[in-house]
Amino acid sequence: MFDEFPNLHPLVVHFPIVLILLGAGLQALLIFKDWQQLRWVTLVILAGGFLGALAASTIFHAMPEGLSVQAQEVFSEHEKYSSYTLWLSGITFLLRGLGEYLRVYRRPYEILVLGFALLSSLFLSLAGHRGLNWSMWKEWGLKVIY
Repeated sequence: MFDEFPNLHPLVVHFPIVLILLGAGLQALLIFKDWQQLRWVTLVILAGGFLGALAASTIFHAMPEGLSVQAQEVFSEHEKYSSYTLWLSGITFLLRGLGEYLRVYRRPYEILVLGFALLSSLFLSLAGHRGLNWSMWKEWGLKVIY
């Protein structure tokens, strides 16, 4: 079934993309609504985003060979922003988890966690754009306009 794909990275990577962005949105909602259920759902969503990003960057990692110099540069940028996303999503999950464990339910702390979630989302979008650019370049010789 998956024999036509050189690796499963393009299929797996979309789960953490959705979860990281959803986690940032839920964290933003926590600034205005302090619901116990929403805090736990946000924690689980952020955990899924981090673990999915970890799986996409390790187990299902794409390691291309024989790239042109330009494609290698774009792929290197994609790798750089992906590692930033992985670290920031992990820090966001850690902060959210520490907040739950220590029962820190103050608005400034929620804003701090939101800041890390938004940074993670920013680098996620940059990594995704570079990944698309690299994919288009590799497959069809096209360059995505920034």
